Amino acid sequence: MSAHMYAQAALKDDAQGFFNLALLLEEGYSIPSYILDRLKIDSSVHSRNMSLREELYERCWNYSNQDSVSPCTLALLYLRLRILSDDILHSDLIYYLGCLSPYLLVTFVLWRFWCLSAIPHLDSSAVAEGGPLPMDEDPNQSSRPAERGAPPDPNGLEGDSLNPQRSHSGS
Repeated sequence: MSAHMYAQAALKDDAQGFFNLALLLEEGYSIPSYILDRLKIDSSVHSRNMSLREELYERCWNYSNQDSVSPCTLALLYLRLRILSDDILHSDLIYYLGCLSPYLLVTFVLWRFWCLSAIPHLDSSAVAEGGPLPMDEDPNQSSRPAERGAPPDPNGLEGDSLNPQRSHSGS
């Protein structure tokens, strides 16, 4: 009964009639073929429920105010996105990528582990100093004579070869 009333509204070019017919299809009800004939919709062309709903939503959009966003516009957009997602998700490419992705993930993890294990671990003090230290040198002692306990040179020159007074006093 409701499909007959919605069809009468659709025959008077009412967008709400087309919208309600499409909603009936979406909820699982079928539209009798004589109603589709009166609406000049070929049931052999639109044998699938999805294509018939798309036709009804397009007609709804055509008869609605196209300057604003109407429920017909949103329903048609939603339906086309669902058709697109169904086409993408049921393609062979997605199947092969889905089967291949765990292998790629395991390969990446193993490769990353191998790369990290190949890098030598540096001492934290060596990293702070700017590079690795020789193995026989203590980082707390320096090789400079001024820091080993010798008094600092008042002239700012280190070593006997650079200070002429010290080099002459020994002779």
